Amino acid sequence: MVRPYLIVLILILDVTSAHAQWSMNPWRGTTITDVGGYGHQHILTKTSNGSVVIGWSQSSAVNRDVQAQCVDPKGVVLWKTNGVDVCVEAENQLIGAIVPDAVGGVTIYWSDYRSGEPDIYMQRLDKSGVPMLASNGIPVFESAANRTIVSAVSDGNGGTILLWNELENQRYALHTQRINSSGRNLWTQGGVDIYRGMQMYPLVFGVVSDNQGGLIFCWAEQMPNQDYAFYSQRVDSTGQVRWGSKGATICDLDVGFLVNSVGQRVLGMTSDGSSGAYFAFLDSRYRKPAIFLQHVDSAGMLSLEKNGKLISDTTKYSELSALTVSSTGQLFVAGYTRSYSENIYDLVLDLYGKDGTRVWAEPVKVQTDSIGFLGYYVVSDRNAGVIAFWLEGPYSDLRIRAQRFNSQSSPLWAEEGVFFASLQQIGPNYALRIISDGDHGAIVLYSDVRDLNGEGLYLKLINGDGELGVTKNLPPPIDSNSTEAPLLGITSISPNPTTGIADIEFIVPVKGTVSLVIYNAIGEIVLIQHKELVQRDVATSVSIDLTSQSSGTFYCRLTGPYIDETQMLILQK
Repeated sequence: MVRPYLIVLILILDVTSAHAQWSMNPWRGTTITDVGGYGHQHILTKTSNGSVVIGWSQSSAVNRDVQAQCVDPKGVVLWKTNGVDVCVEAENQLIGAIVPDAVGGVTIYWSDYRSGEPDIYMQRLDKSGVPMLASNGIPVFESAANRTIVSAVSDGNGGTILLWNELENQRYALHTQRINSSGRNLWTQGGVDIYRGMQMYPLVFGVVSDNQGGLIFCWAEQMPNQDYAFYSQRVDSTGQVRWGSKGATICDLDVGFLVNSVGQRVLGMTSDGSSGAYFAFLDSRYRKPAIFLQHVDSAGMLSLEKNGKLISDTTKYSELSALTVSSTGQLFVAGYTRSYSENIYDLVLDLYGKDGTRVWAEPVKVQTDSIGFLGYYVVSDRNAGVIAFWLEGPYSDLRIRAQRFNSQSSPLWAEEGVFFASLQQIGPNYALRIISDGDHGAIVLYSDVRDLNGEGLYLKLINGDGELGVTKNLPPPIDSNSTEAPLLGITSISPNPTTGIADIEFIVPVKGTVSLVIYNAIGEIVLIQHKELVQRDVATSVSIDLTSQSSGTFYCRLTGPYIDETQMLILQK
């Protein structure tokens, strides 16, 4: 009677070890680190080969160190248990940004206090997690100064555009710099000046790519009535400030603080999918908190009325949680409302066009009659829809739920949403970090306090059908008996050389949206084209027009799920 049970136990152990990939269990996630410590600062990014790299500041009783881990598209942890050391110097290191390079690795930036005052350091890791620069990183700048990183975005060519605060003569300034993968500064020494002479620490509310090798960001300045004005600026791929010396004014209405009021503040910013951005903010100009929307186009012009367009119901208490842009350039706005007489919340979702027009007849209620929730997040499903995640209590049974909506506002998963993850206890930094899975699902990084050692980090995947841990649309495996590599990427450019018009044919390994970016010989972007829902293993052709360009050498870069390839094009007129 004993032997059958022994056999079953052996089989279960074998199956478990053979599938150490994405978890299909809401009570388990892929462990990134369980060393403990409290107050992890955690961020993640997708690499050029489809893996996910996670970075965090590991806290201890003495200081914080920077660690990193990599998980492949199948959910397999690639680097050593609990991550590789990025910087373990004395004093604190506070992670700021992770930027993917063009060959499957990443560059990590952080604020470093090893010399007393903060300065910005960097380290480049290859796809195996091996440091490519000096141990514990190198300073980004030759001369030391009091600098703290704000954020960074990819320049689309393996490098980074960095934004930071700098203390100069007891006043703060904002600067930006473009850095290549070797750590070389490409713009003016010391960076491009954005704004100088701030008495208070600059409040930067968002940084996004302009999708042409530059960045867009938003910051706040205090006004006489103790409220804040909000401005945005775009810096292009050459380091030129594009929206005037002061930037685009998002809102400078000085309504003043009210008793028990939230005042005025930016709550969300996201790219519009082109070279502009959406902004949403809360103010009390109507004596009650209300949400306003603004859009700035690539030239820095406001698309909506001065000081924003009202988009919330002023008869209810309203707050904004998150923004995300759809694959068609429309804006999803996630927030919550409650009546002034009750403390019960409704999580709502709405869709807007660039002109501020509501696309849906009315907001969708994602969750109703919620007594308490701890976070609400949205991410594009890359198919004109959106996936919503929310963290709900009680504290004794914390859960993350998820729901997917299409562009017509219809829910695509179970009515009550998908039970995504269970948390035993939240730590100080419990905010979710979410990215697309490369198809129509999402990958989520979350923290959980599971024992007395402190906070751990965990990663989970949900696909477009609402299934946990089941990958969809992965690249097909290469036949082990075949000696030929699959024909993928750019298969032809015709004619080449060209007099201005050329057809680029390509094949992708998985279905998805691809981008074709044309660079000139000095790395400037001259053309960007996107093509959605490209079928796998089928030749697709895109026509490009370079008739406005001068003769010379150009580079065609094709990027998409699990593909990143560049080929040369000659223009002869």
